[in-house]
Amino acid sequence: MTRVWFDISKAEKTSMAKSRVDIPPKLERLKDFVILFFAEMDGIQRAFEHDKNYLTVEVLKIVEKMVELGFYKTEAEILKIIEPIISLLDGSNDFVSQEDEESFKLA
Repeated sequence: MTRVWFDISKAEKTSMAKSRVDIPPKLERLKDFVILFFAEMDGIQRAFEHDKNYLTVEVLKIVEKMVELGFYKTEAEILKIIEPIISLLDGSNDFVSQEDEESFKLA
């Protein structure tokens, strides 16, 4: 979906593209899982946690598909997932090894 500045400035409220079908409640719970998953990571990735890093990549793929399929119907819903994802992808709080993390905690 593309918008030009003229359309944005004259619009009172923008909305996301409507989903063509109703999403079953079981699948709707994926949104809560995604928010919780990234919030619990607290913007920190640990290079030595290989399994969790693989899981993180898969959750990011799920989020991408959910956006493409119209799971998120409002901009507010998108913002709920964007903030923790951006914090996580920032990388400034990441740890390369357990020793790095332990020395950071001691400082």
